[in-house]
Amino acid sequence: MKKLIILMLSLIILLSNFGLSECVAVEDMPNHWIIDSYTAMADVNPDGSVSVEEYITYEFTKDFSGVLRRRIDTFTASSIDGISILEVVDIDEEDIAKSKLKQLESDSYEIIFDEEYDMVSGIDISFDQTDKKRTLVFRYTLYDLISIYSDMALLDWSFLDRGNSPSVRDISVNVCIPKSEDIESMQSFLQGPLYSQKLNKEKAVDFEASLLNGDEDLRLILLLPTSMVPEGRKKIDNEIAEKVLVEMQEYEREIELVRKEYERQQLTIKLLTYISGGLILAALVYLYIKYDRDPKTGIKKTYINELPADYYTPAELGVLINRGRVNESYIIATLIDLVNRNYLSIESSEDDNGFLLSKTPSAQTSQLKDHEKYLLVWIFDDFGQGSTNVFTKDFGQWIKNTQDQKRYKHKYKTWEDLVIKQAGNWRFFDDVKHAKVYGLIAGIVALIPGAALYVLGEKFRGFVIIGLALLLAVYSQFIEKRTEFGAANNAQWIGFKKYLRNASQSELPKPELNAWDSFLAYAIPIGRAGDVMEQIPELYDLDELKKSNLFFLHKDNLDKTDYWINSIKKDNRFWVKIRDVFSLIQYKNPRIDKIDKKG
Repeated sequence: MKKLIILMLSLIILLSNFGLSECVAVEDMPNHWIIDSYTAMADVNPDGSVSVEEYITYEFTKDFSGVLRRRIDTFTASSIDGISILEVVDIDEEDIAKSKLKQLESDSYEIIFDEEYDMVSGIDISFDQTDKKRTLVFRYTLYDLISIYSDMALLDWSFLDRGNSPSVRDISVNVCIPKSEDIESMQSFLQGPLYSQKLNKEKAVDFEASLLNGDEDLRLILLLPTSMVPEGRKKIDNEIAEKVLVEMQEYEREIELVRKEYERQQLTIKLLTYISGGLILAALVYLYIKYDRDPKTGIKKTYINELPADYYTPAELGVLINRGRVNESYIIATLIDLVNRNYLSIESSEDDNGFLLSKTPSAQTSQLKDHEKYLLVWIFDDFGQGSTNVFTKDFGQWIKNTQDQKRYKHKYKTWEDLVIKQAGNWRFFDDVKHAKVYGLIAGIVALIPGAALYVLGEKFRGFVIIGLALLLAVYSQFIEKRTEFGAANNAQWIGFKKYLRNASQSELPKPELNAWDSFLAYAIPIGRAGDVMEQIPELYDLDELKKSNLFFLHKDNLDKTDYWINSIKKDNRFWVKIRDVFSLIQYKNPRIDKIDKKG
């Protein structure tokens, strides 16, 4: 169960990385928005002006409240007029020009005028909303945008500059041209996108493009017969066609190199992502199968109504169940077990002090295991200051006293080490220290392709790989493969655990009533102490509970027992868990040919 919790925490870390990558992406985006798609429809007029209608879909990376600026290139025009801004309220997916529109209020936007150049430079639109995506429509006319040369007319204009958005992926430009008998001499070019397709029609030029290069503007260049703009006023006594064609040929060579470099980078990104991600997942599966999955025992995990084993202590059982780790509740389980085995005497306190523990004078403590001996010295000689009697409530309060925390942690750590050392003698687990080292190294190495993806600009993919690498490194520190002996014992204890959870509904015969105090000691490390105290009144009537030789589960002591078990603090300290994650625990694994009661 704890390993499942750790894996879930690792997945949470992974998902947090996803969220972090989105946050980083947000920080890198100007004004926290991008242009998702851009559609422009332009009409070339006989007087050399161009009427433009743009459909721009803005995608906001978070709740955006502020000013969005739409820059407009008016440098090569004499003036701009007829500016209106609308919003799409019902989009037509097949033909965006047929979408339902509404006019923006005049106080929601402002025309920006550049006084230095005496021209309009853009439009500021105010937003105060939570929509993730909005499509705005810009309409305006640029006068004298087309230059009339002696051989051809030239339309050279940037629809979008790199300051508007460097990440446009879906681009469509449609230019309607006047009818002319010399239409065959027309030449059209679109600069900026990595990929574009030109569809010349009888009265229009269509471009479908994608992936606007971040270093380029979205620039349209048209060489038109002068007959198409007979009323054009911006005349230049020079030829232009040959110069434009040479420049376009050079541009095509340059963009081809950029396109190939982009494709190589995309291939590198895909290889880094899929290969590194696949290897990390393969490593996780390999670690689980080879070093973490328990061997098959053939034992059916059915209900068992007796202790599967009593030759190791409840604390040692906890190490088996909890995959090599110790919980503070095992202290109480050990004390209850020592009472059951007559090494300690116990009686109920008349006041509110819980139980009174005392040493049994005739008990031979030399037969106890080291962690049991240490616990008795800790309780009576250290905490009890040499007394032979200790109240359980006093010990619980001492544990929680902040002034005694340092001393308690030292004592507990010593006891914890003794428990782990003793449990190691049973060879519950294989030695997988080398697998933990390899898993940690593999996780650290796997961070490299994640960092490389980040550097290449693929922050989301990079954080995914980094998250998987961290998952591998963390998971590898929790692998603990049980031996056949450990797996067989674990299967039997699972059957006992199932019985304790539903003892009142089981068809198995009821155990002897006096056995339940022993059940309680071993129920604590398997997390079923509460079930034991709940099942007892359902299995036996009150008269039996009163007349029994039980102590902890006697009717008069149930509440005190429950309070005692729940009084000790749980081992949930954050830094202790971090220490456990990255400590490479190695068990002493002597060969055991014959198991005896000493362990």
